[in-house]
Amino acid sequence: MQRFYIVLFVLLFLPLSVFAQVPNSIDSVELKINPEKPNPGQSVELKVESYLDDFNTATITWLVDGKTIDSGVGNTTLTLTAPPNGKRTTVTILIRTQGGKNLKKIVLIQPADVSIGFESIGYTPPAYKGGTVPAYQSAVRFVAFPEFYTTAGVKIDPDTLIYTWKRGSTVLGNESGYGKQSIVIRGGVIPEPTLISVSVQSKDGNTTGTASVRTDFYAPEIQFYKEDPLYGVLYNRAFRNQEPLTNNEFKIMSVPYYFEKMGTFIWTINNVERPDLSTQKRIVFRNNGTVEGRSLIGLEIRGTENILQSARKDFVVYFNKKTE
Repeated sequence: MQRFYIVLFVLLFLPLSVFAQVPNSIDSVELKINPEKPNPGQSVELKVESYLDDFNTATITWLVDGKTIDSGVGNTTLTLTAPPNGKRTTVTILIRTQGGKNLKKIVLIQPADVSIGFESIGYTPPAYKGGTVPAYQSAVRFVAFPEFYTTAGVKIDPDTLIYTWKRGSTVLGNESGYGKQSIVIRGGVIPEPTLISVSVQSKDGNTTGTASVRTDFYAPEIQFYKEDPLYGVLYNRAFRNQEPLTNNEFKIMSVPYYFEKMGTFIWTINNVERPDLSTQKRIVFRNNGTVEGRSLIGLEIRGTENILQSARKDFVVYFNKKTE
């Protein structure tokens, strides 16, 4: 059965972003944010702690964008909603300890969306509406799509951002840097899922965002289609495992999917290799009407450079003896 894969160049979007800017301080106040990188509109918990002072007896006042939200003794936590993408929330924490010490902490929460799209660099037939599935050892291009805005609501040019790419836990140093919005990676000899992540940061460091996507690699495929003398290759229906030879002659077209570079076409008829067809993508069947029976047709395609890029497919053609 033919399988169609739709990859609209964006198979998976994962916006995960925020930047929490906490000024360095010589005091004992530690501010924890959970999650550290919330999505826009996500619930965020902030908590202040100290290894020198007892905040359970301190009077703690929380201000959001200059407005007092909460205040009380031992009030060490605050839950708020992260602002929309492109907006910034300033949280100020005023602490007065029981011993009379005044402490202050400020954090800026500025979400930004980041998503990753990817496409495999492999072959699909003309007018194919789906995307190219990553085949074993094939090259895959990943592109980051950041949605960063200034506090004035002006979108930041992606070419002016700093990108840090990772494959698993390994930082791809040569592919990371200023304006490096995309990378190309290749599947390994051992076919296994690959996790690609990116961290994006504005030049001033006030806005960051991250995203990740897991990519699987698949075996390439072969499909067969009938080639009509009037309409050309009928891509709307692939050959089934068995096909009747109803006309005196018909031609089939072999179509490889997802190969990066294709090598020799190895045709077999009833398990006998046909070297004379090694350069042919098409094969013609004729029924002279004198006998009836069936033939097993097979095709194997091997990649020229990547040893894991190979595929084989068989089907049966059966024909009847014509009666006068």
